[in-house]
Amino acid sequence: RGGPAPPPAPEPSEEGGDDQDGNPLSGLSIFSTRRPRDALEGLRSGLVNGLAGAVYGLAAFVAGPVAGFGAGGAAGGLGGLLAGTVLGALLPLAGLVSGAVQLVRGLAATPAAVRDGFWRCMVYDE
Repeated sequence: RGGPAPPPAPEPSEEGGDDQDGNPLSGLSIFSTRRPRDALEGLRSGLVNGLAGAVYGLAAFVAGPVAGFGAGGAAGGLGGLLAGTVLGALLPLAGLVSGAVQLVRGLAATPAAVRDGFWRCMVYDE
């Protein structure tokens, strides 16, 4: 009568967005938005974001016209070319901006990480 129990909620991914706002789509981000532990973690996250933006931008630039042409012929191909060009420019820019934000967040978190790691002998388990 009660039926099977629902499956447990998925854990938020390490690279995805923070799921603290209750939005089920917030974990689907292509850029890392997790708070970095320190400057090195911020640098790593920033480089990953910049590379992801470049790769996804190139993919959009190539796939846009192909998908548009397949869906709507020559007119669809032109629309896909326009969309691919816009996304091809915006995604790398978004990757650079989010990467810079992650680097700054990592730099800001470094004093607390040093204090907690060295003075309070705390160990990070990540």
